[in-house]
Amino acid sequence: MTIAAVITVILVSLASSVSFAQTGKGGCKVFLISESQLTIVTAYTGGCKNGLADGQGSYKYSSINDPNVTFSVNGKFRNGKLNGNATITSSQTSERGEFRENVQWNTIYKAVDDKGVPFEYQFRKGEIFASCRFNGQGKRNCTYRN
Repeated sequence: MTIAAVITVILVSLASSVSFAQTGKGGCKVFLISESQLTIVTAYTGGCKNGLADGQGSYKYSSINDPNVTFSVNGKFRNGKLNGNATITSSQTSERGEFRENVQWNTIYKAVDDKGVPFEYQFRKGEIFASCRFNGQGKRNCTYRN
């Protein structure tokens, strides 16, 4: 793929309020994971089928809440959505695991709070299954949902 093919992404909002990012003319569409990713930094690169991201691919976005932080999305796409193993990383966070139709099906989200204490959320079927905090000795204390 040439540099000319990797064009700045244009945000498009559908009448059904489902948002997606679209590459330049002839490019693939990628449905956004959440409304907080409304600022796309780079176009989707990877497999494409019927105008939608399909197969292994990646793109980058930044959040409207913090435009200085860039997130990289790398994973398997089907019909423009994450479907399969994927990673979403930034300089401050990481999320890895299985996505289904852009939903965090079985993932672990890791970050550090304002005090420098590491924490993680474990997602199951789109819901937080566990919330864990770490102490200074590497041990973690988790709260699980029933």
